[in-house]
Amino acid sequence: MTFLDYSHVTLTDEFIAHVLFGEEGDPGKGGHLSGMKHENKTEFPPDWSQEHIVTALQSVLKQPDFVELVGARVFLKRIVAGVEIRVELAPYKSALNPFAAYPLRGPGVIQNVMGVQVPKPFHNLRNGR
Repeated sequence: MTFLDYSHVTLTDEFIAHVLFGEEGDPGKGGHLSGMKHENKTEFPPDWSQEHIVTALQSVLKQPDFVELVGARVFLKRIVAGVEIRVELAPYKSALNPFAAYPLRGPGVIQNVMGVQVPKPFHNLRNGR
C-alpha cells in the first residue's frame, strides 16, 4: 500500500532530455535511452519509446513502491513493465525537483561496461539464478 505521491514534481523537458540523451560534453551525466552507450550507464529496454519512458517516470512519481529519505533527498523506486526504475529528487528553491532517473534492472535493461553491454536482469534468488 502506497501513501506517498510525488506526482506534483514536474518533469521538465530539460530534465527528460538529460535522462534520455545526457549532457552535451559530459557523457557521465544522464543518457539512458537505449543505444546511447554512455560508459557505466544503464539503458532502458530497446523497445521502450521516449514517451513510454516519460510515462514510466511519471508512474514512479505517482505511486512509488519504495521511498527512502536521505537528508533532504528523496529516492523513489517502482517496477514498471518488469523494469525497476529509480528517480532521485533533491530540494531546490523550496521545492523537490528531479535530479536523476534511470533503470536499475529488468528485461532489456543493459549497463555499458568498458564498451560491453551487460544485461541487468532480475535474478531469481529463490532458485539461485
